[in-house]
Amino acid sequence: MKIRYGVLAGAASGSLGNMTASRGRGGPYLRIRSIPTKVVSEFTTEVRNIMTACSRAWGALDPEEQVSWNTWCGTHPITDALGDSRTLFGAQGYTQLNARILKAGDSVIELPPVSAAPAPMTAFSAAPEEATQTCVMTYLPTPLAATERIWITAAIVTNPGVAYYANLMKNVHIGALASASLVDIGPDLVARFGSLIEGQVLHINAQVYEKTSGMLSGGIYQRIAVVA
Repeated sequence: MKIRYGVLAGAASGSLGNMTASRGRGGPYLRIRSIPTKVVSEFTTEVRNIMTACSRAWGALDPEEQVSWNTWCGTHPITDALGDSRTLFGAQGYTQLNARILKAGDSVIELPPVSAAPAPMTAFSAAPEEATQTCVMTYLPTPLAATERIWITAAIVTNPGVAYYANLMKNVHIGALASASLVDIGPDLVARFGSLIEGQVLHINAQVYEKTSGMLSGGIYQRIAVVA
């Protein structure tokens, strides 16, 4: 069912009952909500373990620490799927940052960061190849700062005509601290999406992660075709 938004609703995202709001090349539409088959993999297991750890750690904070997170969230709104500004609860802000920190293998923070998010990279490129199953990244500045890692999310689309890919993006690579340019993430892409095939389209977003805060910089996005 195709729809046109009006005065009461300018946009929609997510599901309500058995209907899901979506958007395609022809504009916004509603579709019957599908319930995916439960998938258990190393990736989903890792996410569940991290979320459980964050939930328990939040409960172990003292009231003053929890209040400090509520205060921090009030001054650090996020942008939601519709592009609107939204203020998280303290537990959500704590989990958002510490989930990244745990995934990167760094030390959990009990108090919210006092520093700003890291500066974004000034240049980034990637070169996915089928023959070598490699995807070598180059970026500036290089190397990154001592407390910074490169943080890569990506999606691989077989049909070049697919325009909407946001729901397909996955975290595929978290670099070493102070890593220098010329990093091959081919093995990470293959482990997540399968073998690289000529003509596939790689959507990739590169950010800088800071280990003492769990914050991410703005991203540099690239759309790149896999070559032979």
